[in-house]
Amino acid sequence: MKQIFPWEANPAHTYFEILLVKFWGYSLGVNKTYPSKSFKDKEKNFLKAEVVKLPHCPLRMLLLYIIDFLGPPPEEFKFKSVKIKADKDKLIYSQEIMAMSEVFFRIIGLAFFNMRSVEIYSNIRNSLLLDGFKEEHIARFLTQFWNTSMRNGFSSKSRLALVEILESDPALTSSFKPLLEAALSDKPAAEKMVLYEIRLKPHQQNSLNSRTLQNNQLALYQASKQLRDGKTKSEHTKSLKEYLSIYPEMSDLIQNDSSDENRGNLLGDFSLGGGHE
Repeated sequence: MKQIFPWEANPAHTYFEILLVKFWGYSLGVNKTYPSKSFKDKEKNFLKAEVVKLPHCPLRMLLLYIIDFLGPPPEEFKFKSVKIKADKDKLIYSQEIMAMSEVFFRIIGLAFFNMRSVEIYSNIRNSLLLDGFKEEHIARFLTQFWNTSMRNGFSSKSRLALVEILESDPALTSSFKPLLEAALSDKPAAEKMVLYEIRLKPHQQNSLNSRTLQNNQLALYQASKQLRDGKTKSEHTKSLKEYLSIYPEMSDLIQNDSSDENRGNLLGDFSLGGGHE
């Protein structure tokens, strides 16, 4: 892969920006604007030297891979947080997250649903995957190392660029297989939600039920067309009644499936959050 990889498509661009601010000699702080300086070999070599200090993991491999053809940073940037760990923490939990494969892939997968850190924490807190992590640790990891929220500017173009780079190198493709075959796959949204154990909100469940009923009604209607004209209506009605006797919760949706809540693309109903800040 020879083309320039956009700065904003790098999930860890905030981590890189913090490192560059230090390298350029600025005083690091929050809510301060930092003008970019040069971004040449010396800056890239510095980034490589720092990334090598991260745990051996798929993210470390990805970051080292992209540095050589990474596009320039924005003209200026600022931070909401610059600490790599809380003062009371003995461990750098963001690095512990990336070092634990199951935890890492669950969190970065959920991040592509635009879920906030508190929603991600809620998703995995009852799982053995959590193992000592707190919501604040997940929030710091997302901010500095996996910022793929649409709310924070990660666009469809950024997503495509990330997929292309993951598929451009066999080692990366293999390492990120759990992500490419789940959150970044072409699987239907509902199937992805099952994979990540995401609970539907009431209006999402109603929408899904409504679509299921509509699809079954259509199938029954098409089947009834094959019957003789005199039996079409009665056979179709009988079949629908039989279906509703099995799934009584669907009956109310016959009258409600045209409501505003159930209109539109079902995929849009599955947007769960707006970022992690």
